[in-house]
Amino acid sequence: MRSAAALAATLAVLLAVLLGASCDYLEHWRRQNDYERRQRSDPSQQNLKHMLEQPNFGVIGRTEVAAAAGAAADDAAGAPVAIAAFSSRFRPHELVGVAHDVGWGSHFGLDLPAGEFDVLALADRDGDGVYRDDEVIARERLELSPASFPSKVVTGFVLDLAAAAERVDWPVAIEVERAEARTSLFYPTGTIRDLADPIFDAETVTLGCYDPAAFFERAPTMFYALEDDLAFKIPVVFVHGFGGSAREFAPLVERLDRDRFKPWFFHYPSGADLDQLATLFYGIFLSGEAVQASAVVPLVIVAHSMGGLVVRRALGMLRGGAGEQAHVVFCSLATPFGGHPSAAGVGDSSVLVLPSWRDLDPGSEFLAGLCREPLPPAVEHWLFYAFDNDAFLKFGENSDGVVPLASQ
Repeated sequence: MRSAAALAATLAVLLAVLLGASCDYLEHWRRQNDYERRQRSDPSQQNLKHMLEQPNFGVIGRTEVAAAAGAAADDAAGAPVAIAAFSSRFRPHELVGVAHDVGWGSHFGLDLPAGEFDVLALADRDGDGVYRDDEVIARERLELSPASFPSKVVTGFVLDLAAAAERVDWPVAIEVERAEARTSLFYPTGTIRDLADPIFDAETVTLGCYDPAAFFERAPTMFYALEDDLAFKIPVVFVHGFGGSAREFAPLVERLDRDRFKPWFFHYPSGADLDQLATLFYGIFLSGEAVQASAVVPLVIVAHSMGGLVVRRALGMLRGGAGEQAHVVFCSLATPFGGHPSAAGVGDSSVLVLPSWRDLDPGSEFLAGLCREPLPPAVEHWLFYAFDNDAFLKFGENSDGVVPLASQ
């Protein structure tokens, strides 16, 4: 028999569901059950990666073109390029993930379950709108396991597009998809968007809460900007909270001095594991791997609610690293550094519990280690808290309507 505490946690989650976004929650609870049944009867990697209880791996990869590029690269130059990952874990050469419209010498993102993969770069050389098995321009093996990548994030994975062309021994037919976004000279393809873009719509945000793998298929880079890079401008990275998107920062962006500052956005699936998201944030914005950090130009980070937890964890990774001396101004807005009381005990619940919500449990391992190490000296932390209390008599604790003031 389940304990009274576990039962209370279950009832608390169910009450939150009934009072909140119950339709979305129940729909994705049903989908998770469908994934589990399907995996038992007809297992596949494609199905497995959508199951919340399974650890997926975020791959931040890069395409590279050697200085002495060969005929294969010349032949494919200018053609659309996609990166595709195939696995034979459950069925031969199953297509598990695709990064579309990848730039030459640029970055790409893949979200993959554990296993061994053939990762192919394909170029639509004949322009027929389909990537085929005779259009492979690079191929690498990638093995993903918690032992090899405890953070569930892979950086430094490189595909050399100047390698000799080859044909794989299984049929490939993937339709070409092009990003509906402005071309950039410096950023990965598809990252320059405006805040009205559908990628920031409620439908994509909901996927980020309940089906992070489906979110990654729509928004694989998680890095977005409103304009092309100008080195002299100070970057301001906006990081949304749970169930949010870059669009919620529109009022702040409108008041930003765009002659001096350039807005960047970390648009991420807010239902995912916070440690993994923090490692991804570090890999994209702080490591210099995806976007270049500067020792001269400071980096400003504005993070709302749960986004502040992601950033605080990522900033801790600077200590002892190459970017430790970088000047960072971190502004947290109503961030639950002490967790959320509604998340207490959710790990004992039998209902669908999102990985990020487990991390928000005040007793979670994530929160216990969050501030164990101080921030590097070059990081300034400006903490903004919020609460609303117009009542003459106040019952219960102050909050901003969601996050208790004591936790902030």
